[in-house]
Amino acid sequence: YYFPEKSKLLQQLHNGLVSLNYIKANDDFDRSFELEVKRPEIKATLWLGDTPKLFYLLYRLNNRKEFVEGVRLDKIAHTLFRFKSEKSPDNIRISYKKVACKFEEKEFISKKLKVLNQLLNKLSI
Repeated sequence: YYFPEKSKLLQQLHNGLVSLNYIKANDDFDRSFELEVKRPEIKATLWLGDTPKLFYLLYRLNNRKEFVEGVRLDKIAHTLFRFKSEKSPDNIRISYKKVACKFEEKEFISKKLKVLNQLLNKLSI
């Protein structure tokens, strides 16, 4: 699993993200986190929100760390999620670098990520 200590919370997280309209419902949501190399039959989840929210979600799932076993979160985002309009790995990397430095700024969280932050706090993520 990516973020194995959070695996029991993935279904609740899925439901919360769907209700906030950040993702499209996906029966494979939990399973997509199981393996680093996703099997073709497991559908990536469609991310409907803006990318800073996705990066913050992964940051929180990863205990406020930028890397998972040497892999930066922007690469994991590209593995676990798909987007309404195609985003290249370079585009995702650049977007990630712009916002990752702000994830510990209370003002940034309260202005841009307040609702997501409340969901994650409620789930103890």
